[in-house]
Amino acid sequence: ASEETLALISHNDYTKGSSSSKDLKKSKQPLDTTSLPSIYNLLHHCTVFGLILLYSYICENHPPYPHDEKTYDRDEFFFWTILVVVIAGGHSLKKNVDIRNNATRQTSRSAIKQGMQDNRNRDENSPDNAILNRYQTEEWKGWMQFIFLLYHYMYAVEVYNGIRVMITCYVWMTGFGNFMFFQKTNDYSLHRILQMLWRLNFLVLFLCLTHGNRYILYYICPLHTYYFLMVLGVMYVGKERNHTRWWMRTKLGVLAIIIFIVWDCESYFGIFNLL
Repeated sequence: ASEETLALISHNDYTKGSSSSKDLKKSKQPLDTTSLPSIYNLLHHCTVFGLILLYSYICENHPPYPHDEKTYDRDEFFFWTILVVVIAGGHSLKKNVDIRNNATRQTSRSAIKQGMQDNRNRDENSPDNAILNRYQTEEWKGWMQFIFLLYHYMYAVEVYNGIRVMITCYVWMTGFGNFMFFQKTNDYSLHRILQMLWRLNFLVLFLCLTHGNRYILYYICPLHTYYFLMVLGVMYVGKERNHTRWWMRTKLGVLAIIIFIVWDCESYFGIFNLL
């Protein structure tokens, strides 16, 4: 269960909130085989990653303390949930400073009248003010990751259905995020595809090699990979017309029908039986 949760969290490829922007920029630069600091940086990160895999192998196969059966305590589970929500939630709340500054920046009546339209355009185009913007989705993912960890750690079987709903939300946000990316950038390059597949599966690949597990055991990452490829295929077909009024609606409608036939009409078509 801990490996599954680790694989789920690894799919979140964003690095917002790192302690040092210089380290972040440095880690994103390509490898320069003629530069000693660049080679050292690569070896350093590979060593850290290798130690993490070694630690997971020791805990799974040669634990310092014998594994014990998990016991669930409802009061303890909800105590930690409420505690984290109150403390972390209170520290993560923030005001939209851009809107407040825009609202108080204009002093004269004419300036206010002229600035209202400019502020409205800027607010609508600001990433902070978009529906399901990056900050909102990252916050959503973070809260669900906490619940995933607590669910597995405390073996809270009674919230199993809620966990399934959260996993569905997580997978949906993967599709939504990639949909918006393709819609805005129109980038269907092989580099982008391989980059996403690597981000979604690199930790699972090494966990499979380290523990000798099957790929399907980490079912979260195959789910995200499938929905990424599905969104890629839908957006790529007729990509020249993606910004027209009805073409995108038509494609999504056809996709919905195909999904319904494949998953909900199994008794009539038997597609999975044929496969």
